[in-house]
Amino acid sequence: MVTSLLPIIREENDYPSIIELRSTSQFDDFDVKCVNSLNDIIELFDIEIVVSSDWKVSSNLKYIQDFYISQGVLKKPIDITPNLMLVKNVRDRRSMEISKYLSNTSDISKFACVDDIHLYVSNFVWCKNVHLGISDPSVKNKIIKCFE
Repeated sequence: MVTSLLPIIREENDYPSIIELRSTSQFDDFDVKCVNSLNDIIELFDIEIVVSSDWKVSSNLKYIQDFYISQGVLKKPIDITPNLMLVKNVRDRRSMEISKYLSNTSDISKFACVDDIHLYVSNFVWCKNVHLGISDPSVKNKIIKCFE
């Protein structure tokens, strides 16, 4: 939801660069176009949001929920994925955290996992264009297909 000001198109093995990481802070405002895309999807399918980002390491669910609402997102996240910080590789860690959450939560029938880092999970939607995020029409359409 936070997009990069830098025109970055990720490759499969890319990670955020030091320059990218320094250009954003943890709770920068969400991109309005991304919020609009997410709200469109929420209105279409009444989805729930589970946060898998590293925000969960330095914050808590209540703060993240309040932040989402303050940014204009129609629904606040209902949960966060488990924290497996012992796994050092961010792609492996995030993929494992999402997989663990899904295996421990029995009432999920449809879902989409959305990230700008290429993950190894089912129903993954990759935001290769970090500047557009989920406001990229092709990304938004892939997310919608996960819920149809």
